[in-house]
Amino acid sequence: MGIFRGWILCIVLAPVVYGQLTVRLGAERDNFVPNEPVILDVFIISEHNRAIVLGNEPGWIKFSVLNGQGFPVNTIGPVPSGKLFVLGSRKTVMKGFNLAPYFDFAEPGEYTIRANIATTNWAPKRFYSDAIKIQVVRPKDLGKRSRSVASFAPGEPPEVRRYTLQTTRVRGKSHLFLRVSDNQEPAAKIYNVQPLGSMVHHARPKFDLDDEGVVHIFFQSHQRQYFYCRVSPVGKLLQRHTWLSERDRPFIHRDRQGNFKIQGGRRAPGAGDFPPPRFSRVGSGKN
Repeated sequence: MGIFRGWILCIVLAPVVYGQLTVRLGAERDNFVPNEPVILDVFIISEHNRAIVLGNEPGWIKFSVLNGQGFPVNTIGPVPSGKLFVLGSRKTVMKGFNLAPYFDFAEPGEYTIRANIATTNWAPKRFYSDAIKIQVVRPKDLGKRSRSVASFAPGEPPEVRRYTLQTTRVRGKSHLFLRVSDNQEPAAKIYNVQPLGSMVHHARPKFDLDDEGVVHIFFQSHQRQYFYCRVSPVGKLLQRHTWLSERDRPFIHRDRQGNFKIQGGRRAPGAGDFPPPRFSRVGSGKN
């Protein structure tokens, strides 16, 4: 998943218990920008004394989404339910679902989401969660770039992509996003909106593109901490590295060969890195 899970912990848990199963919904954040992945975690808790079979029938899990006026939002298609699995007696399982490709969250406002599940153990009974609410907020554009990139279809002409750096407040903190779309206004196709991380409110992010259409973004995330991100031409996060300022502040630089480099500061692998760093264990070692 593109935004690193755990940079904000805002899980809203609302249980409803029917007999032997409890269904809960969790969200790491309570607000999103339009077209961003809306990741929800579904917690299924068994109080049964036997194993429960789930995921073996289409539609075993269903979601409902209402807008701020209480009307169902437009659906783009059913949410994929994954593969069959068995929930052991008195165990808990968590399954993550991205609802953005299947429900229309394009309009800013409040949305109410519920989930319900079914199992052949108690057919045709369905088990319902309580609702959670999220906000979709309109972001502020900080800058735009356009670049022609090679088409994925053989023989097709190059495509012009628009890369828009956006920001909004998430639980009182500024956060940065990169929106990748076609070059139309308004956009006819949005490839992705990639969360990049929290940002110092008055920071001035720097971003540019290399010859392959990869976006390079550098911004200050805390008082002495910075993030360097690389994002693909379809808006997928390729890399996020943490840098710290010491005697001098780090900054992004492009050399004569067109390569992007970070000068100054110190590279410091952290929990927000992508891919996650491999922290070595501290052994007894030799004195």
